[in-house]
Amino acid sequence: MAYGRWKCNFPLLLITACGLSSIPASAGVITQPGDSTTCCGVYDTGTTLFLLPAEGNTFSSLASGAQTLTFGNTLVSALVPSSWATWSSPPNSESSTPAVAYDPAISDTLTLSQPVAIFGFELEPADFGTHSYTVDYYNGSTLLGSITIGVEGNAGARLFAQEVSGNLINKVTVGGDSSDGFAMANLRFALSSSTSVPEPGSGVLILLGGALASFRLFGRKNKA
Repeated sequence: MAYGRWKCNFPLLLITACGLSSIPASAGVITQPGDSTTCCGVYDTGTTLFLLPAEGNTFSSLASGAQTLTFGNTLVSALVPSSWATWSSPPNSESSTPAVAYDPAISDTLTLSQPVAIFGFELEPADFGTHSYTVDYYNGSTLLGSITIGVEGNAGARLFAQEVSGNLINKVTVGGDSSDGFAMANLRFALSSSTSVPEPGSGVLILLGGALASFRLFGRKNKA
């Protein structure tokens, strides 16, 4: 199987976030964007969307109002199908042509500045074939829930979304076996049953520093 290569030079986006504390919780898995939740109605309309930067920009955090999501790696924004070849279609995803965040690493840790009752995103590996991905949801060091799915890299994106009660989510880890990394789309959250913010989500990206960061994507699947 041949693989494509994309090069780009764009500004590095950086925002900082802080962690929060803990108590016991129960958890439930949301399997599709149209599923109902306990706290917030239907998942894709009862949660707030983090908006991604324009195609080709690098970033390490996203913000929506007072909420900040910080990644352990530097990601690159892409669009399906122009710079990311495939995605799945409804009901498994919100759209077959989303904006996506490409993470070149095998794993990553995502940190939320405010704890949330729901956090989720769609994921597709960079390599074709089925690859196992596990997403763990934490409050501090307390594991609240875990989702493992075998995800097909050719139009097989799946939703990884967790709802909790009691103890809330402030950290998420993502790990899989695709050596060329993975992409995430439609990253969403809801604070709690009383404070969740409905659509439209108004994600804000804050640009710090004027230097250009050079970033090279390797190993994305061939679009042929």
